[in-house]
Amino acid sequence: LGNRFEKGIALEANPAETFNWYKKAADYGDDGSQFTIGWLYQHGIGIEKDAESAVTYYELSAEQGNGKAMNNLALLYTYGTGVKENGKRARQWLEKADEYKEKKARTNLAVLYLQGRDHLKQDFDKGMGLLLEAEKNGDIKANEIMEMYRNHSKEEFLSRVSDDLSLLQWVER
Repeated sequence: LGNRFEKGIALEANPAETFNWYKKAADYGDDGSQFTIGWLYQHGIGIEKDAESAVTYYELSAEQGNGKAMNNLALLYTYGTGVKENGKRARQWLEKADEYKEKKARTNLAVLYLQGRDHLKQDFDKGMGLLLEAEKNGDIKANEIMEMYRNHSKEEFLSRVSDDLSLLQWVER
């Protein structure tokens, strides 16, 4: 029912009811619904924005193997949103999300290696290797970053990506 309220399928779209129905499924342990509740809390849709609750629900979902939740949880740790900033945990969640074939996680991990961020020693070769794999797997952001590299010197490219957190990608619903 949450999906029907969200999309207005045979029912009038209603963000609060969307939240309520997904929350019921999340409380029964459905990892997809837990991811959705985390996302709704993160964006304040159908409920007041609450970053700590977003972390809680992303963690519940991630612990069940949801790669999307792992990716978004990693970024919350990277930014220190709803949780104390913790680069090591961010990297661990991104690595795990990548194992679960979440496309955006590989690009995000590559960016962290290129930037030397989150307890990672800057490693151009590792970052570019991950980026090439992500691009080959069809990640649009990886392609954009690779085009930036192809159009600039290595030094200029690294300068452009060094502190650009906008290169990190959230998984949307």
